[in-house]
Amino acid sequence: MYGPCCPGKPVVKRIRVGNQEVGIAELDRVLDRALVMTSDSEADLRRMMVKELRIFNYIPSEAEAEYSDALWHALVERRAQSSNTLKIEIFGSGCPRCDSIENVVGEALRDLGIVATVEKVTSVDGIVSRGIDGTPALAVDGELVVAGRTPSVDELKRVLRDARRRK
Repeated sequence: MYGPCCPGKPVVKRIRVGNQEVGIAELDRVLDRALVMTSDSEADLRRMMVKELRIFNYIPSEAEAEYSDALWHALVERRAQSSNTLKIEIFGSGCPRCDSIENVVGEALRDLGIVATVEKVTSVDGIVSRGIDGTPALAVDGELVVAGRTPSVDELKRVLRDARRRK
């Protein structure tokens, strides 16, 4: 991507890296690419972003962790600003199994760096009105994806990546 006033020159954006503000060429390009990646882990996305950024920018090896943190923070902010935010509904009455699904959701979202709206539905009327006959249950963007059990973190990460791709 090139600036409108300077054809042939990359667009430079400023972000905070460590305790200083740094100009980064092609930051939007790197973040946009990371948004559509289907990586299993935060570490993979961080490595990909730093690698892509190095194509257009000098990153001192001793500052790589700080750049990685800054890029991750920028990616999380970009996801929050996008209209692609997932809506996750957790259905359960508050039993230990229902509470455990909330922990699984939190871990999967953190691992993937996904920003989502999470809503707990605990009323029997709210659960029954959705046709759910077993709790805990989980819906992503209105689609029931799990009922009557707690999914593993890996299973939920697959579901969330698929839902994000569909947006």
